[in-house]
Amino acid sequence: MALKDLIASTSELTEEAIENLIKDYVRYDVEENEVAFLPAASNLSGRQKLLVYLVALQGWPIVAKGQEIPTAVKPARLGERVGIHGGTLRPLLKDLKDRHMIATKDGAYSVRAASVNDIKAELEGGAPTRRAPKPTRPATAKGTQAKAPQKGASTKATPAGSKPKRKAMAGKAGELTEKFNRWITEGFFDTPRTLGEVQDRFHEQGDIVPRTSIPSYLLAAVRARPARLVRKKADVGGKKVWVYTRPA
Repeated sequence: MALKDLIASTSELTEEAIENLIKDYVRYDVEENEVAFLPAASNLSGRQKLLVYLVALQGWPIVAKGQEIPTAVKPARLGERVGIHGGTLRPLLKDLKDRHMIATKDGAYSVRAASVNDIKAELEGGAPTRRAPKPTRPATAKGTQAKAPQKGASTKATPAGSKPKRKAMAGKAGELTEKFNRWITEGFFDTPRTLGEVQDRFHEQGDIVPRTSIPSYLLAAVRARPARLVRKKADVGGKKVWVYTRPA
C-alpha cells in the first residue's frame, strides 16, 4: 500500500455513496433548500438520524449545482432540523466526534469522508457502541446473601429480534399521515397554508413534529394523482415562500 492510498477527501463522498446512505430516509427540496425527512426516518435512532442528515448535506453541491448551500451545520440548527435538542443532542455529537465519524470546524459539524464505511455500518446497526459501565454491587455484610427477586417479578428477557420500539414509531408515523390527510378533507387547506403553519397545527394537537419532516407530508399530497394539494409562491412577511392549498 502506498501513502497516497491513505488519503481521504470529500471526493470520496460520491453521488452514489451519498445516495446509498440516505435514499430511504430523505429527499431534497431544492426550491426551499431543505433536506426533508421521509416517514421511514422515524425508525432511526437519534444517532442514525444525525448521520443521515449530515451525509445528506454533502449532497447539496451535486443536487443544487451553482448554489452555495452549507455542507456543515451548527448544533442549534442541526437540533431544529433533526428534532433533537439540548441535553440529548450534545452527548450524541460528542460520541460521534470521539469515534471520528464527524468533524467540527468553527462550531459547525460535518461528516468525515474517511468514515463512509463506518457510517454505513452504523445505519445498518452494526457499528460498535460504547457500553455503560456495569453498576457496582453494594457490599453486603459478611454472611448475608443477596436478596432474591421479589415474588411475581418477571425475569424473562426480551425475545431476540423483537423491535417493539420501531413498530411503535412506524405506527406513529402512520397516525400522523392519517391526521394530515384528514385536515385536507376537513378544509384546513381551503386557505393557503405555509410549512410553518402546518407544523404549528401539529404542535397544537400535541404532536411535536420537527420542521424537516413537514415537507414529506406536503409533497406527498402535491405529487398524488390526482393532486390533493397544489402549491405556489406567495409573499409572506416580505419573503417569498411556498404556500399549499386544495385544488380549485
